[in-house]
Amino acid sequence: MLRVLPDSRFWLSCICLIALTVLAPRPVGAEALPTLKADRFNFFMTNRFTGQSKGFAYALVHKNQTVTDGAVGWAQEPRDGNVRMTTSVPSNIGSVSKLITGVALLHLLRESPIEDGTVNQQLDVEIVDYLPRDWRSKYRAGLKELTFRHLLQHKSGLKHEKDTQSGWSKLEYALSQGTSTAGKERVYNNNNISLMRFLIPQIAYPNETAFIDNLHKGKSRKAYWDAVLPQYNALYKKYMNQYFFPKIFSGTYPVCNPYDELGPKTFAKAYSGDKKGYFPRPDFCAPQGGFYFSVRQLAQFAKIYNQTNKLVSSGIRKRMMKPNNIDDRLVFNKRISTDHFIDETGLTHWVYHGGSFKGYAAAFIKLPDGHFGVAVANTDTVSSTDLASALYYAFVYATKGLPAEHLAANDKNHFAYRDGVYITSGSSNNHDTERGLYRGSLGGGRSWDEVFDISANKRFHFAWFKDQHRLRVMRGHSDDLDRDKQPYISRIDPNFVMSQLKFISSNDDMHFGWYDTGGNLWVSAGPSNDLAGKRRAESVKLAPGKKPHEIVAIASNNRQHFAFYDDCTLSSGTSDNLASSYSGRTYDCFDLLK
Repeated sequence: MLRVLPDSRFWLSCICLIALTVLAPRPVGAEALPTLKADRFNFFMTNRFTGQSKGFAYALVHKNQTVTDGAVGWAQEPRDGNVRMTTSVPSNIGSVSKLITGVALLHLLRESPIEDGTVNQQLDVEIVDYLPRDWRSKYRAGLKELTFRHLLQHKSGLKHEKDTQSGWSKLEYALSQGTSTAGKERVYNNNNISLMRFLIPQIAYPNETAFIDNLHKGKSRKAYWDAVLPQYNALYKKYMNQYFFPKIFSGTYPVCNPYDELGPKTFAKAYSGDKKGYFPRPDFCAPQGGFYFSVRQLAQFAKIYNQTNKLVSSGIRKRMMKPNNIDDRLVFNKRISTDHFIDETGLTHWVYHGGSFKGYAAAFIKLPDGHFGVAVANTDTVSSTDLASALYYAFVYATKGLPAEHLAANDKNHFAYRDGVYITSGSSNNHDTERGLYRGSLGGGRSWDEVFDISANKRFHFAWFKDQHRLRVMRGHSDDLDRDKQPYISRIDPNFVMSQLKFISSNDDMHFGWYDTGGNLWVSAGPSNDLAGKRRAESVKLAPGKKPHEIVAIASNNRQHFAFYDDCTLSSGTSDNLASSYSGRTYDCFDLLK
């Protein structure tokens, strides 16, 4: 693992800072994050997605202020509308609509209670009496234990859309099948929030829904669905536009059909496969997915949601983002689990909601100290998980930095692998000259913290893991490290123990195991499943004055081996003399992302 150690002056300043931190009083629960550098946040986001999406936009907000935002690329490419992407251009947010709808329901329960008690207590009300009237008796037996809380926690037990029959109504079919597992398992399901098109109108407009139910009672199953659906959809949209959105926006509201509601050159089209400049034109708003928000609108929603009680109370926000059991969170469908900010916040989970729809992607993520990040993209090569991960790691980079932890090389490039499996490529002294940030994946059920080292040759990249007293390796591409082969067992030189193995590098001929035996460096060579299968370990000469513990990474290609030292210098040479070609050159060790 690449851990560059600063010089003595830096250590002295660190010691002084630690002493001041320990002695200074700190309010209970206060978050003491490093100063956030907005330019670094911007660099990370633009470097990550420029050229990867037709267009994208993002924003970072802190409490009630926009810290920074930006946009790159096209909302509608020149031959298809010629509209630049900006933070004011609406883009389809897919399932992030579920978050908006979920908050809308929570707000409605406070404003129009369905029974005595707090909003949290009302969530335990069973939903069956808030369905269209003909369904109440028909499906009561199968839905009698299904509550509002189960829907918002994604624990309904309803059949998933993918598991239901094809045809005119997957939602109604799921209701007809009932549920016997409500509250038992968290399973993300479009049908959970799709039901809000009926539940919100039943609570907000009881007279209108009673009229609809009476008007269509007794119709056959399909005829009933075809009759009530558009009328309930209209009431859902009415509630959002007349009561919910006015709490947030003073200007234009989010829409579901921007072409007709705003104009043909006002929004982002999607670029997905053969569908160039695609955009759906529905005649209704789907509560589970379908709204078009601009990044500025998403940022405004974040500010009102988190900094005021206009939408939900602080207690409900806690149940959404920081419940005692993270699987009991309301609405938010995913989380990023890391320990980057545990010292400042005590938290290891950062909830987010992601949405993808026919080439569109969006993400809304909670970040430390009252920050939220939002982003949209309009190309199917970018997923909501890509956006959420980038927002989180851009925040890490902007506050704490994101240096490389592993370096690798082949005859074409040198590669720097960072936390979150973000990669750049370039030369030995500048690791991002060829390709900026792109995201990789480990697969194989492995986490980034488990990676011992990464190496490369012209065919594959190899991720190495120490599993107790065993060494394992997987191989694939730089952005998919198990694409070719899942983890398999490798062996080291039997004259050494696993703790002495410090680095692994590769070239097209073999793989090299580098061992530290208390002041001496050794190297063995062999195939990927036996690091000493071709040559047992031999002693290695380092650059003048250097010791093995000062090496932070070793990389190899077909011409030479590179040793990177903790004073920001590197040397290169043969496997038995790491300085035979040159030594003392500098590399971008302190911050591989400028």
